[in-house]
Amino acid sequence: MLEEVQRYNYASRPDSSIFILSNYLSQEKKDTANIIRAQIAFSNTYKSVRNYEKAISSLNSAKKFVPTNTKKTKEATELYFEMALVLFDIHQYDSAEYYMDEIRSSLMHLDSGSLAQYIMQDGYFAYQKKDYPTALEKYDECITLMRLFAERHLPMIYPKKMEVFAATEELDKLYQAMDTSLYYADKHDILVYRLYTYEMFRKSMLELKLYEEAERGRQAIKALNEKQDNQSKNNQISATEIDAKVKVINDQKRINRLLLALVIVSILALIGLAIFLRLITLNQRKIKRQKEELEKLNRINQQIISTISHDIKDPLLAIKLLLSSFKPEGKQKQLFLESAKQQVDATSNALNSLLLWSKTQLNLVKPKEDSILLRPILDEIITLNSALIQQKNIQFNVVLPEDFHFDSDRQNASIIFRNLLLNAVKYSHQNGKIDITAKENHIAVRDYGVGIPPPKLKKLFKGLVRSEYGTQMEMGSGLGLFLVQDLLRKQGYKISARNLEVGCVFEIERL
Repeated sequence: MLEEVQRYNYASRPDSSIFILSNYLSQEKKDTANIIRAQIAFSNTYKSVRNYEKAISSLNSAKKFVPTNTKKTKEATELYFEMALVLFDIHQYDSAEYYMDEIRSSLMHLDSGSLAQYIMQDGYFAYQKKDYPTALEKYDECITLMRLFAERHLPMIYPKKMEVFAATEELDKLYQAMDTSLYYADKHDILVYRLYTYEMFRKSMLELKLYEEAERGRQAIKALNEKQDNQSKNNQISATEIDAKVKVINDQKRINRLLLALVIVSILALIGLAIFLRLITLNQRKIKRQKEELEKLNRINQQIISTISHDIKDPLLAIKLLLSSFKPEGKQKQLFLESAKQQVDATSNALNSLLLWSKTQLNLVKPKEDSILLRPILDEIITLNSALIQQKNIQFNVVLPEDFHFDSDRQNASIIFRNLLLNAVKYSHQNGKIDITAKENHIAVRDYGVGIPPPKLKKLFKGLVRSEYGTQMEMGSGLGLFLVQDLLRKQGYKISARNLEVGCVFEIERL
């Protein structure tokens, strides 16, 4: 990019240079070093149309990217050197010398061409101090470097030697320096260097009061200016036109920013619309779930009504009939009382289960963060129901560690394991056996009874199921296992059942 800008500057096409540089600086991704180099290139471009005010402004814009430490980087050295050259061109020699001194310890960062220019400026400061030998020494050193690395710029140096020879009144050397300068200017076809050579020649002739030669220089300058005007008429723009070009570029940048903002707003609007539609979809799903839950509750209510009708109404009716038709005596009295007790117990259990289950459905039973020893709970349940257990002569085999804990409060644990144990007793044969085992997060209750019919097993934990009669025609509410599953789920457990070769097993595990 910088080489292209330099070519346009040599061809007197600063408009193209400014367009390239402005376009580059408008890009988002660029490092500090390249920003500084671009502003230096801007300065060179403005110098080519002698707009030194904008040249200095470009360099000042670049200075804010220069590190504040005392050690000069390559970019800082190049920037300070360019500032010295601009100030030198507008004859602010003290300021130029300040910037020259600032980079004196970091000259290794300059390329050979820039180093030659630096040496040339040093020579000029010596000339100003009338130290002519030092000035000529610096100029010759500069010429040696220029011939190796930047021959096209030799016409910058020979006119300065002409100044020295004018001061020392060495006319032969002056004319020789002039001829050499014109030779390299013609060789590289750089009109501005021919013009500069004649301007320095005329200045020297006036100082030496050789007015005819000075006039010859003026005529040459006039001819060269006309040639330059003709050459630049179609491709050189004025400082005002440069500003207009920059304004167009800046306007385009503003338009691009507005378009980008419009795109961003459009994207945000689309995202907002997508979120809105997503919320609507989620709300519809929520409504659907609520509808399904209401339908489920409705089905459960119907099952409750059916359960109440079958498991509570019928036993109460049986009790009524028994009480009204019998006038028992002796052994018949004993059988009558036992039958009535069984009916009352079944009805009481059904009502208790129904009440507790209703509370769980209304979220009135909350899970409690507690942990209790399981063995005392099991022993208590077996003791409280010893009459029913002894009636079937059931043997319990409880195998679990003494310190085995179950994560629940005492009330819920009693409800869960009472239902499981009495359910096992209900479907066990006379003289049967029930195993209770526990280890880590696994609890199993196994009986050796009639097992579970496969059709019923498939839907055992999918809703209320009608209770089957036990092995001695014991009745139930159908709510027990459903209640057990609900309480376990609230405490972070799951329950499953499977048939074995003899009987079945209920297993409790952590979710």
